[in-house]
Amino acid sequence: MKRGLLLLAILAGAGWAVEDGLPPLPPQPRTVPGTPALEKVDANPDDQLQRRIDKEVHQRDQAISTLMQAGTAGSLPEPEAKDPQMVEALKAAKTARRDLGLALDDYVSRTPRVQKDVLDRGERRTQAGQAAPLEAQNLLAIAECYKDLASAPQGSAQDVTAGQEALGKLDLTRLPEGDRPRAVYLRLWFQLEKMRKSPADLPVTEKRKLMADARAIQNELTSQFPASELALTADALFRGLDEAPAKADP
Repeated sequence: MKRGLLLLAILAGAGWAVEDGLPPLPPQPRTVPGTPALEKVDANPDDQLQRRIDKEVHQRDQAISTLMQAGTAGSLPEPEAKDPQMVEALKAAKTARRDLGLALDDYVSRTPRVQKDVLDRGERRTQAGQAAPLEAQNLLAIAECYKDLASAPQGSAQDVTAGQEALGKLDLTRLPEGDRPRAVYLRLWFQLEKMRKSPADLPVTEKRKLMADARAIQNELTSQFPASELALTADALFRGLDEAPAKADP
């Protein structure tokens, strides 16, 4: 009975203290010690050496990555190693990397490519053989440019003459087979365009000669490249010329 009254008195006093504005006491902190982390120790010497090598390789990779991000990648110094076994392992790894690089270079040099680049360096004889196809393709491209100029409203007879001169320097056998019909077709186009841009008082004999040369080029196109679409449509280039009345010579 006395113990109960004492307990009630203590609780009542605590309640009065709270009502008077006194905060309750904070709980006491408890310290729980953790389990100490023990470093793994390998009893096998080979395992210890492997762990050390892995650590060195990891540090080296991190250093390379840092230099590459900074844009100053270069050769890194060899890690300091006093253990003879580690020194031998690093030498073996360096030799293996060098042998791998040599093997890859040898493999690339012996692997044939599907298509060769005409700009590859080589012997003088090879370079001389590459120069002619490049020159022929350049002359064909020049003729194409003069065709565009002559076709324009402000095109002149000089553009036609320049295009014919470029085609006159072109060796048809140096072009790829797919470009050869185009070269002959351009010769025909420039020949007929020359007739269109010729003076109105051009003598009949010269007009007939120009037309004869144009028909000869057309026959060359149709005989050498009968399956080409350019040969099949070459007649359209003569439209408006065959029907033109010939002016008599004075």
